[in-house]
Formats: sequence, structure tokens, C-alpha cells
Amino acid sequence: MILFLDIASPAARVGVVSSAGARWSLGSNAFTLLERLTRSGTKIDAVIVGRLSENSIRKPTWSGIRSSVAIANALSFAAGAKLAEIEITGQEKPPALAASARAAAKKAKKGTRLESRYSGEPNITSPKPR
Repeated sequence: MILFLDIASPAARVGVVSSAGARWSLGSNAFTLLERLTRSGTKIDAVIVGRLSENSIRKPTWSGIRSSVAIANALSFAAGAKLAEIEITGQEKPPALAASARAAAKKAKKGTRLESRYSGEPNITSPKPR
């Protein structure tokens, strides 16, 4: 089973992709789906993260990227699963995302770790003198 985490979706879209098909959940339903998977003992073979390409319309938030990458790294480590990422525009239909996730899972390797990449410079400044 492949777990697909979609950074492009502001509503926390998660896909469970298998050879038989794919199930998609959004928002709090996505977290419920993850909880059910872990409780049922379903084996996660790969965790795939969909990152927005530079051509995408929407830009994810800094915290959205950071938390998604942290969740993906933690899930793949805990499950002993392979980890990879694919570039998406955020406009792909679910069947195309599932096919891309399957292809990425075949090339993915265990023990890899994703790094957070952002589209711009951080806007954190040094403290102002008082």
C-alpha cells in the first residue's frame, strides 16, 4: 500500500493507493483514515509526497510544507517504508496522481529523508534593538 500526501491541497488530502485502486480523503477525514490504517495494521510500503512545481498556481505555506515533510519522514521511518516525492501542479485528477504515486514508489528507496524546500526566502528578521 502506498500513502500519498498532497502538499498542494490546502485541505490535507491523503491518498491510499494500491494495485486495486485508490481512496482519497480530505481534511479531518484524512487524519481519521491514517488512524484507521495504523490501528488495522495495514502495511505501508511507500510514502509519496506531492510537492508543487514552480509552474503551480497555488503556493503552499511555510508551515504546510514543513509539517507535511515532517509527517512523511516520520511515517516512512516508523513503518520502515520507502520514501519519495513527485512534482505536481495541484490540478491533476486523482487517477493521474495514483499512477504517478505508483511509479514513484517503484523507484523509491528505504532510509531516505525528504528536506523542506521553499519557494522563496524566509521573511524572519533578526530582533530589533530596544
